[in-house]
Amino acid sequence: MLRKKFADILHKIQQSSSCHQKYRHVLIKLYNESSFDDFECEFMRCTELLFGMEIKQKNIHAERSVEFLSSFVTTLVNSTLKKPGEDLSEDSDQDVEMHPFLNAVVNNVLQYQNLEQMSARYRCCQFINLLLRQLGDDAQIDMDIANLIQTAMLERIIDVKPNVRLQAVKVLARLQQPDNPDCPVIQAFLHRLYESSAQVRREVVESIALIPSIIPKIVERVRDSDPNVRLAAFRKCSLVGPKMITISNRQLVLDSGFTESNSSVKKFFLEDTLPKWLNVYNDDYLLLLKGLKLDAYEEDLKKTEVISRKVLEVFFKSKSLSLLEHLPIDENKLIPIERLSSETALFWCILAGFLRESDDNEEHLSEIMPELTHFCTFIEKYYNETKRKQLMEWQYLEYQQILCQLLKIVKEYDLSDEVGRQTIQKLLIYMLSDGKFNGCVITEIIFIMQKINPAMDSFTIQICHIVSDIHEPLTEQLPSPKTVYQTQFQLAELRVKINVLIDERDEAVANADYDRASVVKKQLIELNRQVEEINSAMTSQKMERNPRNDPETLCKCLNILIGLLSNPKLTVLTASLRSCKDEFIRPLLSNGDMEVYSKAFKCIALYCLLDKQLAQENLKRICLPIISYRLMPEYDKASLFIAIAAFSDVLRKYGTEIFNDVAENTVMSDTVSKRRLNGTRRLFTNTAKDDVDTSDIDMSGYESIIEILLDMLDDENQELREQSGMALCELVRHGIAVSPTLISRLILKWLNPLTEKHDQKLQQLLANALVFFARFVGDGDELLEKAVIPILTSLGNAPRTSPLADVDIDSALSFIAAITSIQKPVGFNNIHKNLAFAVCEKIAPRPDDKCVPLYVKMLLHLDPVLKDAVVVRELIDQAQLIIDELSDKFAKRNMQKFVHKLSEILADLERETVEPTIENSPLLQVLDTNREETAASEMRPRHSINESNLEPILKDIPTNNNNNLIQAKSNRVVILSNVRVDNILPNTSTFPKPTDESVTTDANVELSQKVNGCLPTPATDQNRVNGAHISNNAYVNMWKQNLLRSDKENDIRDEQTSKKETTNQVRKSLFTGVSNSVKRKKRRTRSSLHHTMHSDSDETILH
Repeated sequence: MLRKKFADILHKIQQSSSCHQKYRHVLIKLYNESSFDDFECEFMRCTELLFGMEIKQKNIHAERSVEFLSSFVTTLVNSTLKKPGEDLSEDSDQDVEMHPFLNAVVNNVLQYQNLEQMSARYRCCQFINLLLRQLGDDAQIDMDIANLIQTAMLERIIDVKPNVRLQAVKVLARLQQPDNPDCPVIQAFLHRLYESSAQVRREVVESIALIPSIIPKIVERVRDSDPNVRLAAFRKCSLVGPKMITISNRQLVLDSGFTESNSSVKKFFLEDTLPKWLNVYNDDYLLLLKGLKLDAYEEDLKKTEVISRKVLEVFFKSKSLSLLEHLPIDENKLIPIERLSSETALFWCILAGFLRESDDNEEHLSEIMPELTHFCTFIEKYYNETKRKQLMEWQYLEYQQILCQLLKIVKEYDLSDEVGRQTIQKLLIYMLSDGKFNGCVITEIIFIMQKINPAMDSFTIQICHIVSDIHEPLTEQLPSPKTVYQTQFQLAELRVKINVLIDERDEAVANADYDRASVVKKQLIELNRQVEEINSAMTSQKMERNPRNDPETLCKCLNILIGLLSNPKLTVLTASLRSCKDEFIRPLLSNGDMEVYSKAFKCIALYCLLDKQLAQENLKRICLPIISYRLMPEYDKASLFIAIAAFSDVLRKYGTEIFNDVAENTVMSDTVSKRRLNGTRRLFTNTAKDDVDTSDIDMSGYESIIEILLDMLDDENQELREQSGMALCELVRHGIAVSPTLISRLILKWLNPLTEKHDQKLQQLLANALVFFARFVGDGDELLEKAVIPILTSLGNAPRTSPLADVDIDSALSFIAAITSIQKPVGFNNIHKNLAFAVCEKIAPRPDDKCVPLYVKMLLHLDPVLKDAVVVRELIDQAQLIIDELSDKFAKRNMQKFVHKLSEILADLERETVEPTIENSPLLQVLDTNREETAASEMRPRHSINESNLEPILKDIPTNNNNNLIQAKSNRVVILSNVRVDNILPNTSTFPKPTDESVTTDANVELSQKVNGCLPTPATDQNRVNGAHISNNAYVNMWKQNLLRSDKENDIRDEQTSKKETTNQVRKSLFTGVSNSVKRKKRRTRSSLHHTMHSDSDETILH
């Protein structure tokens, strides 16, 4: 009776969910009326039947049943518990008394969690999940039951099936203990964040408790490969808010959101995450920018500026005028210096740029932009006040950042006002000559000065004069003490003479000797003039140029030149720059200070990008730090980074031919030097950097330099790895100096687990470069094809101690298959077909090699586009030969799967091309008219076949010196010769024909590619006369003979002929290393087929 009632209830609740509430009460009433043991037994019998149901396809009836049974249990339990509003604080320290039926159900259901049947494990986890979820947010369960569930679900969270793991995660979400730092559930969730199933990762992100140690792990998921996981991570970041996230992770979240490719995820980020973050800072944009600021290094400031610009751009589009209210400017449209900070300066600069670019809000630009003269005065005042202060390192970086933003605001001005233009130019020259700035400020100053003076010749002369004034300023030359003493003595002597002459003049006047008085007066005038000249010479200051060769001054001059040479509008080398190089920069290459040397080296590298002649002259110097990396354990990191970037830029601008030119010049110079030496020997000296002998450096090729750069990818220095990877990626993106070795090494670096763990930036660079190379570079498909086998060989031969031994092989093969299947915008490349032949050729000589399982597994990941039945058969035959030689069971099984895949392709080709063609062939007309007679009698002659109907077919059959066996069977013709053909197509007049029995391999390959299942082209009359072995009449008789054969005889013949080698020359070229056992088997097959051919041929002719 109880079982019948259970069956009726379960039958009705499966039909609709609307009746669940009604039958829950019915079942509760039944529970109260029945004994506990009987009800429990019947309830568990229902769950046992339910758990044993297969779930390969979603069953809505089973889902409703599980939901109903779990909701019944929770309803029954909640009816006996305290109400949610009651105070449970008094009982908080006591064990919670659980409903006996709940304990019984949980204990019985958990017995299914470790069964082998996947459906039982899934339903068990699903039932417990629904049970805990429907208990309510304030529910409490017994500690023993909780531990029992937790232990079981911790086992299921590592289940082999992702659906089971997903349900286990949902169960464990209710069992987390955020207050416990060693909570096993949270630790298990952390491991599941990196698992293969995207659904499980998303559920973990949504369910995990938000504690400080977990937040960085959630932030990492905004870079997940699945968009649903990224969306869940952004939801969590919106919920947490920016103040619970570190500044670097805030920038990571924002950068990931702005670069998001999925539209729904990006929409949520822009419409939900950003407004919520701004709301945390009370809608204050300046506070938001301050919360995003990183100021430890100059690179951090640049990244902060980029992200801040993107954030403000989003808000500017929706509420542009509200941004103006947050700019703290006074009545003069200037920010007070005491309120000027990096955030306000950045906000001012970004806002001015937005208003300038916006057509609708350009009239508001005048509200925040002061007059240029006043703004110049403001910049000068801030500069003069700040330079006198003693600044710490972070304060100095902020000061440089503020100046940079103010100068960017200057670029927004029109500069058509002559007074304002002269004012800003005077200010910039003063700042450039007086201050010490970083590269960002110097670049902005150079840009504005070039905008004021667009003529490049006069502009470079102006900058070179500034550099000259800094390096050799005009200084006052003070007289020496000896000179001062001599001058004073001379003055004293002249004064004595003047006094004597005054006395003589007075005496002459007293004696009325006016002639004498006149002479003395002239002498006094002359002496007074000499005194005045000496006094004026002493008071006048002599100005001379005094060179300043201290490292600080030299670095300042070099920074200005680097800013000038880096200007993108400078495309030619002017005369002033040439003289500056010869007179100032080149001598500094022998300077002992490493910072001065590295900056001078960078100037030379920039010079090389402006003139090819200079590049040829200095190419050895550029490559010297890279070559020294291998030779010396200690190296100058700054110079090495400059050399790597310069090598990449020179190759991309001038091509690889520049190395050939340098090699030719080197040979000529060596010849001249040998003639000049005449048997002399140069003595050894301790040379400086400028005198390093680079004559022994082999510059005949760039391959050795690229090989060194590849070795740098494994260096312990992360900056060096990123710099070398960036240089190589730029070469790959431009398709310059790219080889299969380079591509294979880069792909292996991308696959390396250590790269994903420690070099995420390098991994992104490599991925972007490789995808761009495969999609857009002209010969990228050929180079990728040649790089695949070396990659597989390296992975297969990787020792246990190598990081490549930990590579996920399936993911690696999927990546290789994906990147080789990328199609270019124009044209079609079938790399997978070529790879299939290449891999088979690699396996054939050494079928017992340790890499063979990897090669065979690669074949399964390939998806070749095969439209030629002959090519498919060739591949099948080659695979069959390999299967016979393989000893590894795993590799043999995968090879058989590959053959099965090819067989399906061949069957599709035959259905698509063979059957429609045969319907239109003359032979089919003959066969259709006589099919009934053939079925009625095997040996009765078919008089309905006449030679006139066969003439179109017979003309298409070539005649050569080989004995051809023609077998006809209702719908197929097989030609056993140099080319095997299984199909008949009507038009065969365009195909080439063999004229000699020794057909070359290339001819066979070309013929195989053009045949597409058709008969070869008919032989000409000359060929038919020279090479005919069987006449047309004999062919007619042979057709009659073969058409009258029984199905059994034809099946036996097909089985024999299927073993024949097809396209012998092509296979010979591909399988030069086939083992002796395979060769013996082939010889036995050929001999048996040769015997069959001769016997059938003789029988046909005699008939």
